Amino acid sequence: MLTNFLTLALRSLWRYRGYTLIHVAGLSIGMAAGLLILLFIRDEFGYDAYHEGADQVYRVTQEVRSETGEAGVHGVLVDPPVAPLLKEAFPEVLYAARLTPVGPSLRRGDQYVSSGDCYWADPDLFDILSVPFVAGDPKTALVEPFSLVLSASKARALFGDAGALGQTVIVNDRDAWTVTGVFEDLPRNTHLPIDVLGSMTTMERWFGQLGWGSPNYATYIRLADGASAAALADKLPAFLERHLGQDAASSRLHLQPLRDIHLRSHLVGELGANGDIRGVYLFGAVGLFILVIASINFTNLSTARASRRAREVGVRKASGAGRPALMYQFLSESVLLALISLAVSIGMVGLAMPFFNAFTGKELAVFGNDSVGYIALYLGLALAVGIAAGSYPAFYLSGFKPIAALKGRLDRGGASGLRAALVTVQFVIAIVLLMSTQTVYRQLTFISEVDPGYRRENVLILPVLWDEMEQFEPIRNRLEAHPDIVAVAQSNPVPSERLSFTVEATVAPAMTTVYPVFVDARFFPAYGIDLVAGRNFSDELASESATGFILNESAVRRLGWASPQDAVGAPMKVGGWGGSVLGVVPDVHFESLHQAIAPMVYYMDPRNYRKVSVRMRAGADLPAVVALLEQEWQRYEPGQPLDYALLDDQMRAVYLPERRLGQLVAGFSVLAFFITGLGLFAMAVHTVERRTKEVGIRKALGASAGAIVLLLARENLRVALVACLIAAPIAMMLMQRWLDGFAYHADFSVWTLLTSAAITVAVAILTIGYQTLRAAQSDPVESLRYE
Repeated sequence: MLTNFLTLALRSLWRYRGYTLIHVAGLSIGMAAGLLILLFIRDEFGYDAYHEGADQVYRVTQEVRSETGEAGVHGVLVDPPVAPLLKEAFPEVLYAARLTPVGPSLRRGDQYVSSGDCYWADPDLFDILSVPFVAGDPKTALVEPFSLVLSASKARALFGDAGALGQTVIVNDRDAWTVTGVFEDLPRNTHLPIDVLGSMTTMERWFGQLGWGSPNYATYIRLADGASAAALADKLPAFLERHLGQDAASSRLHLQPLRDIHLRSHLVGELGANGDIRGVYLFGAVGLFILVIASINFTNLSTARASRRAREVGVRKASGAGRPALMYQFLSESVLLALISLAVSIGMVGLAMPFFNAFTGKELAVFGNDSVGYIALYLGLALAVGIAAGSYPAFYLSGFKPIAALKGRLDRGGASGLRAALVTVQFVIAIVLLMSTQTVYRQLTFISEVDPGYRRENVLILPVLWDEMEQFEPIRNRLEAHPDIVAVAQSNPVPSERLSFTVEATVAPAMTTVYPVFVDARFFPAYGIDLVAGRNFSDELASESATGFILNESAVRRLGWASPQDAVGAPMKVGGWGGSVLGVVPDVHFESLHQAIAPMVYYMDPRNYRKVSVRMRAGADLPAVVALLEQEWQRYEPGQPLDYALLDDQMRAVYLPERRLGQLVAGFSVLAFFITGLGLFAMAVHTVERRTKEVGIRKALGASAGAIVLLLARENLRVALVACLIAAPIAMMLMQRWLDGFAYHADFSVWTLLTSAAITVAVAILTIGYQTLRAAQSDPVESLRYE
């Protein structure tokens, strides 16, 4: 019986192979897009899932507020005593470890290797996170000072195929460290990529006992099985009060689940670039939309094709075929088409995967870990779509009487209404995607064109020469003597980097939280930032180091001054330093446009400079400038490669997730319109075939070709316009929520709606135009002979 149904289904599919091709093309493209997106989402939610007992691992974060309770900053770096004291105070904390990011150079002989993602860490780290060792003992690897643990790739870079264990590595061209362990390269889907780990005991040997007041340490803890993180969090205020006294009022410790960090954490001082749960939800919605469009196409074509088989239904019923047999026949054809589409979609995904991985930076695989489960899910989806699409012909058409069926009276108004409703839904989804794409690109254009308040073009960013910081002036003078170099400045951080910590600024009686930026006297001229009041720092006045302050306008307002001029000369205290306000600069977009402009204080502190900014003249010979910088770098750091970047490139990298999102949404929007167009084309063919005799009669009675085209296309054009009206408020609401993630964003434009409507109508006209025009120009005699 099953073989008979399959044979009949294959014959029917071959007989109507044009419809079959459109069926398979539309559904397989939709399934392929959905499967790609599903694999992407699974990877995003899979970050840090490989750690054993990940649900019991938490990161300790710190929120700092002013004494008046004013909101301050929530960051991932906390004071160094927090980890050991938590482990000591609470038995439910089994392990606690600190990490502090560093960027040393590594050398073996004359060979330098970039340290990559390097941290000094406590030994407990290996009891908290799953770091599989290939050499050495994780229990003892980070116990002794000057112990170094390398990833397998770093070990190969330094020692080749020779064993790294027990070998010596020179760190920062100064200290000899011993390799005490080698671990497998960590999976890519981790929020904490690690290449090198040094022992925290080395820091303690250098600086003594690490105390309060230096929040520069990421802290991870593992709780005992069954222990409640919420119960522990309730004890943390009292814990801080015991150790900080009245100063504890300005701090709050929070416990952040390890699995939440990648998608739900955008705190100050993040150790790497995290994803965004909103982007994942949006991408998931795009995949669902495309699947819905493809399924609607499939259903519409199934009902349209079934209505053409009126006489077949009548003949089979007259020959004795029962209703169950007809139901099984229609369902088997529909399910078979869906399964063929699934097979084709998996092949499409395999072909597209290398390009998709290259674009997204992932390492997805169709048949990777747990992918078989997703294929099973898609198999279930294919069966569901096939059954749903075959339900109309199976349960409705099979119930007609043989005489009515033999006369071809099967296409009732209900079926046409259903198809019109489904096509409307298709257009609504496609228009929402189109409007979303335009909104994303408008925002990206706004980001690229907005004035950040400083000159960001033609700036090279270099690391500081640590060993020569006190003799930097001769280096600066040699660089500025080059005709293509305009200015050289030091700072920490540079524009495009996150403001990583806060300090208290006090102007009695007002006090507020501000973000410190360490700059030298050349910083503001190098970036073209003019003071609105007061004066700049002076290189000649050493007393201005950490005693003279320059505020931005936001800080002036937060501290209560009526104008920048009122602030100049006023005494103030910043952190542990007392001094006075030298000047005020305008608010600039130091960070990305995701963040509102923060109250900032600039002051000189050579010990805290981390970056050198080299401004070049417009049209400068970049290779010649880089060659000079390399020459100067090798004078003081022989053999160590120079790591530099263009500020413009760093700014573009800040918005890379948004750019990728825009391109992905645009690409899948094109797919959505293509699938919708396939469905419209097939429906136009069906409409023309169904009304062939009507067209012939109208032409015989004198109807013009234009009138006939309008008659045949009117329904689809009406559907497209109605869809625009429905889609507009939906897209505006969704995109406004996305734009609200930026502190500064473009406004939603009415042109977005108008262009989307125009594109939609154009797609509808182009899709159905050829078929309707051909029908309108056909010979009425041939039309009247039809069937």
